[in-house]
Amino acid sequence: MVEAADADRAARPAPPAMDGGDAAKLSAIKQAIRDYHFALDCREHGGVAMSRAWNAICDALQMDWERGTEAAARAAQKEGE
Repeated sequence: MVEAADADRAARPAPPAMDGGDAAKLSAIKQAIRDYHFALDCREHGGVAMSRAWNAICDALQMDWERGTEAAARAAQKEGE
């Protein structure tokens, strides 16, 4: 099972080059994932740990949820098709 996961990782293409801002965002996202894994290792509640990780990822990408914004954008896109 571990061998299959390792082979899957090795088959993935290399990520594109990043500028400094992207590298900082990726670093914050990786830290959020490491914190999530640590929380699971410490037997913290998975849902709470996932919520903290999700919030950290949204903060890193500056993608806060605003009710209705995405729905309106998709509706406008669908009308334009």
